[in-house]
Amino acid sequence: MQHEVFPQFRAPRQDGQSLLWPSLWSVPKLLAANRLVQQSLPAELAMLRDSARRRLIQQALQYTGQYRDSATLADDAELQSLPIIMSGHQPTLFHPGVWFKNYSLSQISAQQNALAINLVVDGDVSGPTSISVPVRTPGNQLELEKIPYDHAGAGLPYEQSSVSDQESFDRFGQAVAHRLRGFIDDPLIGKLWPQAIERRLETNNTALAIAGARHALEGDMGWQTLEVPQGQICQTPQFASFLSLILADLPRFVQCYNDSADLYRGAHGIRSSAHPVPNLSHDAPWLEAPLWIYGDASPQRRAVWVRQRGTELTLSDRQGFEITCNHEHLSECLQSLDSSQYKLRSRALITTMYVRMLLSDLFLHGIGGGKYDQLGDLISQAFWQCPPTQFMVLSASVLLPGHQRHCPLQINQQLHEVHRTLRDCRFHGEQFDGEHAVSADLVQQKHALLERIPPRRQRKQWHAQMQAVNLAMSKQLSQLATELHDRSLALQAERRLAERWNSRDYSFCLYPQEQIQNAFDTMLLH
Repeated sequence: MQHEVFPQFRAPRQDGQSLLWPSLWSVPKLLAANRLVQQSLPAELAMLRDSARRRLIQQALQYTGQYRDSATLADDAELQSLPIIMSGHQPTLFHPGVWFKNYSLSQISAQQNALAINLVVDGDVSGPTSISVPVRTPGNQLELEKIPYDHAGAGLPYEQSSVSDQESFDRFGQAVAHRLRGFIDDPLIGKLWPQAIERRLETNNTALAIAGARHALEGDMGWQTLEVPQGQICQTPQFASFLSLILADLPRFVQCYNDSADLYRGAHGIRSSAHPVPNLSHDAPWLEAPLWIYGDASPQRRAVWVRQRGTELTLSDRQGFEITCNHEHLSECLQSLDSSQYKLRSRALITTMYVRMLLSDLFLHGIGGGKYDQLGDLISQAFWQCPPTQFMVLSASVLLPGHQRHCPLQINQQLHEVHRTLRDCRFHGEQFDGEHAVSADLVQQKHALLERIPPRRQRKQWHAQMQAVNLAMSKQLSQLATELHDRSLALQAERRLAERWNSRDYSFCLYPQEQIQNAFDTMLLH
């Protein structure tokens, strides 16, 4: 039963392997099933859905039109009637397995005559501003070099990630291409980065420059999608109305949230109270809300706390910011927070809850999001008292050109054999023959000991004799053991090299376009 509630998703590891759960052929049934679920939404949500979708389409057209042609999708009346399929990810130089989701979003939407919209999750905290680039050495080794595109510290929301080192940013594409010269022909970085520089000049936001360049490149490759940042979604009156429904009943929401998280941890055997997300806290009279707040003057994310007194709700970060709202005008009050000084943003589970319930007809997750949103489904069902819509999970592996010459599986098999033989040198010297055969006297002594094994509690002297015989054999095999030890070290070095060749985690921008496109076409169809 637990398996039915929580499917297990594992990343494909071999080149050209993909995960599509459920299958591509299930998409029409998923869309039909989700439309039925949407008919059972609580009335207060159902009344928001149409206007929220209209606003989403307007925002996506406007945002995408800043850097690529979206005129072919500008017939607003027709767009309103289409199903909406969505996906989302942080604005990073992610690996091809994540990019496969964007490609699939375009292809699946085209097959279903749906509108494809990708959510740029710019409210998450940014990571390192560099990528690992594989560099071939003269000895045909593969070293990894970190190449930065900025020198800003990680830890701020992507929405706040302005470019601090314009020179490093502008030189990044050439630096990466130079390291790959003679190793990977025509990597995508050559097409991607000029557009990133152009977007940097327009936005000075590191994350949006990268996301916009990647999306423009997708357009050049024929992928038909729109994009919109999470931060823009959070500024809409429809989203404020959605949040007001949660905050007006926050004690019950917190109970549903925490009970669901406890259930999820128990089902998965997770001991850490911080995974997959921490419980929402209660520090009377304050309750922690599933929201973040930050701004240009204070860009670090801070938790939002809520205190209720009569018909008033006070929102605070408990570090100086505080605003009091009346229940009757809570939605308007929340929307008034939208400014450069105070940006109210949803946490991950609330973001996907809103997107799946009100904006989309089908959502495409990666593996991490698919696991995460199993908890989101529990929370949503408990609080809203209606079944969640179904989602898809997609991922893939595309490995570096030339990885075929370095097989970790074969190396591991050889290592296993070497270590088994090393153990035999210590404990089973009698098994060797030919040039490595030990003296016949030692073999006879061991056979005699094995034929006269004493009772369990009388083996002390017998064990000592057996150890002495094994030690004598191992000394005669010391030269072989040394050779095997050296072989083990060499194989371990080969394995480290093979693991670098076979990593699925390199950025998509390091690959040739033809390799990516051919791999994606094959994986989605087969």
